[in-house]
Amino acid sequence: MKRTLLPLVLALAFAIPAPAQAKAQPFIDLDNGIAVMPPDKWKCIPTPKEMKYQWLEEEKVKMIAKWEAPQADADNYSVGAELNIIRDTKDLDAAIKEYTSNQTRGGREFDIKKQQDFMIAGKLKARWVLAHVPSRSGSFGYLVAFFSDGEKAFAMEFHMSAARIEKKIPDWMKNFQSFKFLNEKEIAALAKIKPPLLPGWQVHKTKNYDIQFNCPKAFAVLVGNHMEAILLEYQKYFPLDSFGGSPALIEGKENQPVSQKTTLERMTVKMFNTNDEFQSYANSNGVGGAAAYFSPAQNELVGYMTKDQGKDLSIHIMYHEAMHQYLHALFGEEVRIPIWLNEGMAEYFFGGEFSEQTGRFSIGPNKVRIDTIRQAARDGSFVPLKKLFQYTQAQYYSNAGLCYAQGWSVAYFLWTTKDPKYQGVIENFMKLLRQTKDGEKAFNESFGKLDIDQLEADWKAAVVKF
Repeated sequence: MKRTLLPLVLALAFAIPAPAQAKAQPFIDLDNGIAVMPPDKWKCIPTPKEMKYQWLEEEKVKMIAKWEAPQADADNYSVGAELNIIRDTKDLDAAIKEYTSNQTRGGREFDIKKQQDFMIAGKLKARWVLAHVPSRSGSFGYLVAFFSDGEKAFAMEFHMSAARIEKKIPDWMKNFQSFKFLNEKEIAALAKIKPPLLPGWQVHKTKNYDIQFNCPKAFAVLVGNHMEAILLEYQKYFPLDSFGGSPALIEGKENQPVSQKTTLERMTVKMFNTNDEFQSYANSNGVGGAAAYFSPAQNELVGYMTKDQGKDLSIHIMYHEAMHQYLHALFGEEVRIPIWLNEGMAEYFFGGEFSEQTGRFSIGPNKVRIDTIRQAARDGSFVPLKKLFQYTQAQYYSNAGLCYAQGWSVAYFLWTTKDPKYQGVIENFMKLLRQTKDGEKAFNESFGKLDIDQLEADWKAAVVKF
């Protein structure tokens, strides 16, 4: 039934020749009720979900799809396309004005050279705009088509060298003219057959994770196995039930034992096959230069399969980032875990080693960080613990190499020391933080009861022996 229905629905959705339909796969956005045919053989890069924070203003121009050409143009300019929704606009003039305003933020030029109206679906007027955007290395060309059905507006842009883009107008007009506003009947039909992921992507489901991937499936399965295994380790250190907050009293049952259990939502892991694909996605999300990251607003852990340093590096980075994901699930976005402990515990699990034979983890020294902190302990270049415990995220990241190593070493010392006065201090702090949501109060009632100068001396003596 699905094989018969799909061509019929696509025939409704796209007014383009059948041979082109056979080569390319359409982009269909049922949430926004649109569809378009991208250029043949271009790679569709997943688009990050919009971050949802109360303090974060909603983007007026929001990218909802992105494609990359197989190669750069003859001038070595990247060639790509983006599809954007333009919010709070209902006509073409308003859409162009909003899009142009977005393009010229920060003093950037968007020099419109030509524009022309055209028709889609034989009845709706659209408009394309040709513009140049100067840069230090030359000038990019933008060919942007604007679409509106009187209720919603969208912009589909192509970019490449400004010297070459005008010659591509006849080719890309075919893609513009394939743009379709879907009616309710088409949306309902497509909802029954549309695959949940983009072309080239699959999903591997484990007990707690959805591993979305376009890397080799064997690696995605391996990541899923390790995620489940490391999750059990997180739960040993920070059990879900112990982080349920204050007991919930139920009227009429005050004398009965009560609990407030914390549970985990399913968590998403997105694994790219290459660093280039990962970086393209990460940059779209405002993350630059990372090897992997966790986005709390999107509940999404993103990485890629390293090739130059082997798969083990990817796995260990996932241990680090998944710890952030787990802590966010426990505490939520309203609780701020001190940066030294948040990153320190993530680096603590980075050093974990999983045995495929026994199915067990062993947590040892972090081989990536240990030499840095040993040297700092010897020459006195470490951050005094009284300062480290109060560091902001900006302060911590400004000296990331040292601070990551030191945060790991303090966490590792506190978890492994046999000195009874330090045992349990991290767990106690975390529980108090979860219950009070007050970082200063939780610190004063846990770490604040220690002699920090003595802790620093004991930690420093231990570091050189790790």
